[in-house]
This record gives sequence, structure tokens and C-alpha cells, in this order.
Amino acid sequence: MLAIEFQENRVLMVEGKASSKKITVKKVHEFLYDESWTDSEGVIQIDVLADKLDYELKTNGFKSRNDVVVCFNHFSSIFRELVVPYVEGNK
Repeated sequence: MLAIEFQENRVLMVEGKASSKKITVKKVHEFLYDESWTDSEGVIQIDVLADKLDYELKTNGFKSRNDVVVCFNHFSSIFRELVVPYVEGNK
């Protein structure tokens, strides 16, 4: 399994193997990307970021290409305003 997390100006890649009782991390790598590749709407330099991601995966020997989880953990990727009702302390 390969997990790819897009953060504010970097990408974190973690490759591992999951069994019923444990998760074994095989490889971890992160790389920075230019902040000009994104804006408040998301990625604007899609081809450049995709090429960089492909290069980093190949260069660092990540082999899990069939089972991939992608996470966008960017401050501007999702905005939602929540209205939370007042609840007493013990509830």
C-alpha cells in the first residue's frame, strides 16, 4: 500500500504493508514543491506536479502502484463553516 499526502508545500509518501494485526512501514520519503504550483483553488500546475511526483516515486523505488491512498491535507483545500450548538459541559 502507498499513501500520498499533499500538504501545504510538500508531498509525503509512505509505503507499507498491512496485515490483520499490524502495519509495517517499508519506505518514507517527502519532497517540497514550489508554492506557485497551487493557489486557493487548488493545483494550477497539474502537469508539473504530476511529473515531479512520478519522478520522486521512480527515483526512490516506490513500487506499490495498485493500492494507493491519496490525502489532501492543505489549508486551502477544503473550507467549511460549521455552526455548533451550545452543549452543557457534561453532555
